[in-house]
Amino acid sequence: MGKICSSGAVACRISPFRANRGYVSISRQLWRSSMHNVYRLPDQRAFPMTHPSTELEVITTTRQLLERTSGQNGDDRMVHALPPSLLSFGKAGLLGTSVPADLGGADIANAVIAEMIALAAASDTSLAQRLVGHFLVVEAIRAADGGRQTSEWLTRALAGDIFLLAADPIAEETVSWPALVAGKAGFLLPAEALPRQEEAGPVWLAVPCIDPAGRRLLALLAPIEDDAAGSGIAVPAGSLVELAEDDIETTTLTRLASLLQAAVDLGRARRVFNELALSAEEKAGNPTEYPAEFVRLGELAARLDGVSALIERAGQHVDSVQVDPTPQLALQASLSCRSACVMAAEILKDLDAARLPSQSDTWAVRNELAKRRLGQLHVRGAIPARWPFAY
Repeated sequence: MGKICSSGAVACRISPFRANRGYVSISRQLWRSSMHNVYRLPDQRAFPMTHPSTELEVITTTRQLLERTSGQNGDDRMVHALPPSLLSFGKAGLLGTSVPADLGGADIANAVIAEMIALAAASDTSLAQRLVGHFLVVEAIRAADGGRQTSEWLTRALAGDIFLLAADPIAEETVSWPALVAGKAGFLLPAEALPRQEEAGPVWLAVPCIDPAGRRLLALLAPIEDDAAGSGIAVPAGSLVELAEDDIETTTLTRLASLLQAAVDLGRARRVFNELALSAEEKAGNPTEYPAEFVRLGELAARLDGVSALIERAGQHVDSVQVDPTPQLALQASLSCRSACVMAAEILKDLDAARLPSQSDTWAVRNELAKRRLGQLHVRGAIPARWPFAY
């Protein structure tokens, strides 16, 4: 049965899965009530005929899209080309699912966004990573709360536009970010800061950068041909989104990035597990003949289910801190997201090690995980004086 929640005169019936997100959606509507006048872009395309508006619709649509586009995202495509299924996600209205309800979006829970990305990662890792970058940019825009400017960019997400993040979302070192230079009509961004984009489409490049005042920003730009960039790219003020900071993370995106990266690793781990399970069935159809192998498979399945639950829990904590960014909630959300990221990476590593030597990519996986700063958790550069679970 669902639960009845209320906020003042507002009441809604929500399912147990949406219990925490229910009050979040209401609070977000009240929190962003000043943004109810949506400015319609002159070049905005018509919205898809239907937009997924519930968790079930989002997951069902995602599964259907991945089934239809299976095999289209081959490894032989150009490195900088968009996966074809990513364009399909935009046409289906999935790229705007995290847009607030008062702007016409579904305001879907972060746990559901994570499950969407996990499903994509089980099909194609490149697609999943592009989705991670897109939803991080959308979150950065909504957190900036820039009035009509915010509405314009989020309306583009609802219309199916794709935001490509041109940096590692978990990297906390910002010294390598390009610096904006003051120009006559805004700022200039070094031409080399923009990645090459080989395929045209409803695409915006989101480039992390630092302005002369030291603020961390995202520059949202249309793809530019190499010969048109010259010595720099003009960045108008309306294309800059400031990355919000808090007491726990470098920016608010770091927390969400950990959660979504955990979802990517979960999807990859599920894919490897399915390969192992199929191999075990073909090689030893009778568990009594090879008990150790099936016991090991059961242990890995239990750990996969545990990581799924941990990601869902972390998503609920992120929902809460997005509405009420108190230090206590922020610390709990950061810890939950980092925990999910660590555990998802561990199960992926162990599953990959369990594959046949000819199939295993263990060294590549270990090298990839070693580059991440998974366990670091700090408050203004120091270890928390009190952990959330210390009573």
